[in-house]
Amino acid sequence: MIIHLGFVVTIGLLLLVIIIVFAYFHSRQRWYMERTIGAAASTSRVKEVVVGRVPTCTRQTRVLTFDEVRAITTDFSHKIGGGRFGPVYYGKLPDGQEVAVKVRPTNYAQGGEQDGHLITEVSILAKVHHQHLVSLLGYCLDPVNQVLVYEFMRNGTLRSYLQRSQVGQPSLMNWRTRLLVMMDAARGLHSLHTDWNPVIIHREINSINIMLDENMNAKVADFGVSKVTLDDDSGIPTLLKCTAGYLDPEYFTTQKLTPKSDVYSFGVVLFETISGRPPIMYSHDGARWSSLVEWVKLNYRDGNVREIVDPSLQGLYAEESVRKVAQVALACLEFHGPRRPDMEKVLLGLAEALHLENAHHQQQIATAAVSAPANGINVTLTKGTQHQVVYGMPLTTNPGVVSFPRS
Repeated sequence: MIIHLGFVVTIGLLLLVIIIVFAYFHSRQRWYMERTIGAAASTSRVKEVVVGRVPTCTRQTRVLTFDEVRAITTDFSHKIGGGRFGPVYYGKLPDGQEVAVKVRPTNYAQGGEQDGHLITEVSILAKVHHQHLVSLLGYCLDPVNQVLVYEFMRNGTLRSYLQRSQVGQPSLMNWRTRLLVMMDAARGLHSLHTDWNPVIIHREINSINIMLDENMNAKVADFGVSKVTLDDDSGIPTLLKCTAGYLDPEYFTTQKLTPKSDVYSFGVVLFETISGRPPIMYSHDGARWSSLVEWVKLNYRDGNVREIVDPSLQGLYAEESVRKVAQVALACLEFHGPRRPDMEKVLLGLAEALHLENAHHQQQIATAAVSAPANGINVTLTKGTQHQVVYGMPLTTNPGVVSFPRS
């Protein structure tokens, strides 16, 4: 009887220790998240403003005939690129809306993996609509001709803007615009992870799949590699389909991708946006390579963002804002998925970075307004001239020559 009682007590104490240890590590993880991402926006109202809501969408994805596709593209006369399924053509719908038409080569073997890939993309995109997800407007999937019709994103990819930045020249995308683009993309990814049942894992978040419209609003594209899962914690066994430099390192041990795998990839994109560097960097002769993540870890020390920030920004940013984004990105790149923030926490961190940049912006305006009269300069600040003051350009600069969208 005594032995039995002692055994029960021992088991009870063991369970108590396990519970205490679990609670400790859970609280440490929560403390780490709040310290890294920021706990300033914990109210439901702020979360609603930052995360946004899925807008009421009346758009329906149309089934098109191939003759309609030929009319939309003017007989495929304007090729604008190529993708996973083949060439992409510019077109216009009868109502005048611009579209990008993705055409699968007719000589491609039917019934293989590419066939299932296309069906996956259509089945997901036909029902998923959000202001920060590229919309599928129509498709043609007859036995011979297979076509996807998307909304046209006039300003192309985020990567194309980051690659255009040249040392010694003003950036084509200032820091505030980069922040807004990242927040847009984060909202789209957050929607995939939270607004749909089953949960949608994108699997190939990168700077090419973040597209920009004519107003520099960003949308997440390419759902052909997406997967759905019944449990956003368990993940899904999957074949490797991820661009080099973005892959969740946990994949190599688990062979599964989860929503936190998308978070990891998004962390890489954040550092791309900060640095202007690609995810994989090669030597001039192509013989050696290094990853952006390793480069950041080597060069980003003691919070010194100047060592990793894009030189083309020419110092025209609030260091605290860039540092905040770097902290968020490092949290996204945690090796163990459960330690990474979800996309809502990422958004809250980016919102704090935007607040810091805006405060810096206003301080620069105020400083310019005080000093300008002493130099005989009229500083009646309008929406069109604020950037010229804040970013050190003369007030006589022609806005048509130097423009900063969404700033």
